[in-house]
Amino acid sequence: MSDKLTDNEIIKALGNCLHRGCNVCIRRPEEYGATERQCSRGLMKDALSLINRQKAEIERLQTENKLLTDNHPANTHSNCVAVDNGLIFTKTLADYDKLIGDIAHEAIKEFAKYLLDNYASGGVISAVDVVGAVVDWGTSSG
Repeated sequence: MSDKLTDNEIIKALGNCLHRGCNVCIRRPEEYGATERQCSRGLMKDALSLINRQKAEIERLQTENKLLTDNHPANTHSNCVAVDNGLIFTKTLADYDKLIGDIAHEAIKEFAKYLLDNYASGGVISAVDVVGAVVDWGTSSG
């Protein structure tokens, strides 16, 4: 048998050593010319190596999880919360309707100012001027 055990073989061998003894162990000392004490010592080294590899993997996964959690939209947007694999937005349709209304109101005010500043002649604006202003304003503001 090879001196190198897989992770699962290490776990099984540790269980056998603890509960059943060397006669049922997959890593029997006589198969590779070692004493029972040398076998146990080798198994302890393998177990320590396994623990260190798993510890490193846990630390790597914790770091990766922290990066994913810190950059999750629920943590970067104040208007939503994470639920299962999705997001629930905490704003209501009424909130969004108000926001759209506010944006539209501001746009109308900006357009009226643009129209007065650029097309009013003596306080009068013709229908043709309004059409021209819509075209001009749409290309200048976008």
